[in-house]
Amino acid sequence: MEPSAQYGTSATLARVVQRLGATLLSLEAGRPDLVRTVTSVVLYDPLDPPAVTPGTFMLGAGLVSEDEIAAAIRSFARDGAVALVLRAPVPQGPLIRAALADTSMAVYGLARGASWLQAATLVTATLSTVSPDELMLGGHDSGTDLFELANSLAALLDAPVTIEDLSSRVIAFSSDQSGADEGRHRTILSM
Repeated sequence: MEPSAQYGTSATLARVVQRLGATLLSLEAGRPDLVRTVTSVVLYDPLDPPAVTPGTFMLGAGLVSEDEIAAAIRSFARDGAVALVLRAPVPQGPLIRAALADTSMAVYGLARGASWLQAATLVTATLSTVSPDELMLGGHDSGTDLFELANSLAALLDAPVTIEDLSSRVIAFSSDQSGADEGRHRTILSM
């Protein structure tokens, strides 16, 4: 994989999905192409439809009916979007299944309690992560990737990890939160 596909202003779909983790995001339908490059995140506004470009990770906050979701899937896929996120539980009707069968889109569900702003912020942070080489060589004065640190600690401890600031706000978490207690889930969702 080229460095620009993982670091800089883009990331693979696999990296974006891993970063949001199973606590916030779940694959609901479609065939995700995890090696596709995500270059931007866009929040859908039905009153002011956004410009969708190749590599867009769509947040479908304003999409609720089966008709509009199916039409959006086709339109976003035609414009090169990589994935669509809808509020869970995601509708699974025949129009949506047909639209997904005709496209290469994947549909993810955003967990109840998680905000669209939170999802957009995490995707944007994933797209702007600096490479480990740049960090080691001192090429950037940005902080280290706290999500990577949380994942490393989780692997060492064999337990889910959250990193909090001095005000006890969660600022990063490990991707595997399946073994976390309910309190930790609520804390992450309230980020």
